[in-house]
Amino acid sequence: MFGLNTTPQPMSRSLRVLAALLGYPDGQLRSHLTEMSELLRDAEAAEDALEELTEGTGQPAVKATRGGGMVDVYRKLQPTATDEAYTWWSNRGQAYAKNVGWRLDYHLATPALAAHARSEAIYKGEKFSDHAPITIDYDWAL
Repeated sequence: MFGLNTTPQPMSRSLRVLAALLGYPDGQLRSHLTEMSELLRDAEAAEDALEELTEGTGQPAVKATRGGGMVDVYRKLQPTATDEAYTWWSNRGQAYAKNVGWRLDYHLATPALAAHARSEAIYKGEKFSDHAPITIDYDWAL
């Protein structure tokens, strides 16, 4: 119904009734439904990418940390952190204001380097983009 075809299709009787019940002007319901369809496609694509990245575990960076020899340094320092660990928020639906985000940005290190990690921070004092910078401090002499 809402594929890539850009040719306007006549609204079905059920959509016209729904538009009237919801108080949408003629044509506006189609626009909202098209936008919702695009959001759902985006969400499905993101879910598919996350599934591939996490190998079905729901935990990003699994491929690098399982068998890849890398350590998720933030998780090593903050093993129980949840919403305070978010580093990305959608630009839709006030996700940043509501702190509904994902932990998409990582600091990965070899086990030897990760052993020197002492503190972490996710900077949220200023919003530069939809991502927040993550930093790790190491006890490491140069």
